[in-house]
Amino acid sequence: MTDKAKEVIERLGLSPLEGEGGYFRFLHEYGEGAGSIFYLITTSSFSHLHSLTDDELWFFLEGDEAEQTMVTKEGIIERVSLDACNRESLVKKDVFQATKIKNPILGYSLFATRMSP
Repeated sequence: MTDKAKEVIERLGLSPLEGEGGYFRFLHEYGEGAGSIFYLITTSSFSHLHSLTDDELWFFLEGDEAEQTMVTKEGIIERVSLDACNRESLVKKDVFQATKIKNPILGYSLFATRMSP
């Protein structure tokens, strides 16, 4: 892990996200099942393939370009690049998704996400 990634994790008070990978901090709850987090991935701790029970909107904040892979129940695969030019992505509920750094330079990608039923 790079020194810059460690500095961002410490500055934002992020903790490892067990089961999914990456680092996170819960920010706000907006009602039952809705909330937002900071989420950071590194080259060694990325978002493993998983699905959620609610829609999740991702916002790229800083760091390296990341690639998000989404797989529908029907097996349709979509890949989205998240970076300074393409800052948001919507992952619909019950869609499997994984996110990793595309071309590591800084060694991390930082996002904010909002979940909503």
